[in-house]
Amino acid sequence: MKKGRMLKIGIFCTSDPLVRSKKETDYSYLKQKGFEVIEQDQVRKRTGHTAGSIQERVEAISELLQDESVDILMAYWGGANTNQILPHLDYDLFKKFPKPIVGFSDTSALLLAVNKLSGIKTYMGPAGITFDKPQPFDYTFDYFCRTIVNQEKIVEIQDSPTYADDLYFLRKDSDHRIINDNGGRKVFKEGKAEIELVKFFEEYLYMPVAKAANYIAACIAGFQNRGLNSSVLYAFAASLLLLLVVRAFT
Repeated sequence: MKKGRMLKIGIFCTSDPLVRSKKETDYSYLKQKGFEVIEQDQVRKRTGHTAGSIQERVEAISELLQDESVDILMAYWGGANTNQILPHLDYDLFKKFPKPIVGFSDTSALLLAVNKLSGIKTYMGPAGITFDKPQPFDYTFDYFCRTIVNQEKIVEIQDSPTYADDLYFLRKDSDHRIINDNGGRKVFKEGKAEIELVKFFEEYLYMPVAKAANYIAACIAGFQNRGLNSSVLYAFAASLLLLLVVRAFT
C-alpha cells in the first residue's frame, strides 16, 4: 500500500444489501482515524434479497480492484449468497491488482476462493459494519492496522479487555453500546488435538447446520405461502440451530 497519503477503503457487499439511507455519520470512526472511505452503489441496491445482481456485485469488486486510489477492499458485512458470485469473478484480476481484502461471515467464501485461485493474501477480520456501529472498539481497529495496514510480520493477539453483545439496534437509545468486562478465554477441557479445522467445520458443523436451516426455512416459507423473505428465514433457522449447538457443547 502507498505510504505518505490518506489510505482509501472501498466498501462492497457480496450478499445482503444495506437497506437504510446514507447518513453523514456513516464510517465516521474510520474517517476520524484518517481513512477515506468510498462505498459502491450496489451496497444499498436491493435485488430480491441481495445487494444487486450477480453481475453488479462482481463489477463492484472488479472496479475497486482496478481503482488505483483504493488501497483496501472491505465487505460491509456478510449474508448468505456470496457463493453466487464466485464462478463469475476474474481471479487473474486479483493477481494483477493485489490488494488486501477483508471481511467476515459469508464473505469468507470470497476470501477462501481468492486466496486459493489467485494466491494473494486475504483477511478474515473486521467489516464495514464493525466500524459503523455505535462506539467501535479501538481494540479491533488497532489489530486491523497492525495486520492489514502496517503488514506486521508477527502479530500476537491478546484478549480484548471488554466486549459488547447487546442488541443495540432494537433499542430506542441505539446510539451507544452496553460494554461488558471480558473475563478472558475459558478452557472447557484440557488436552491436545490435531485436526484439519476447515474440513472439520465444513463437514461436521457448517454443512449439517446449513442443510437443516434450509429445510426449516423452506418449511416455514411453505406454511406462510412463501410470503416471508427466504434469507430472513434462513438466518433465523441457522441462528437457532447454532445456538443449540453452542449450548450442547457448553
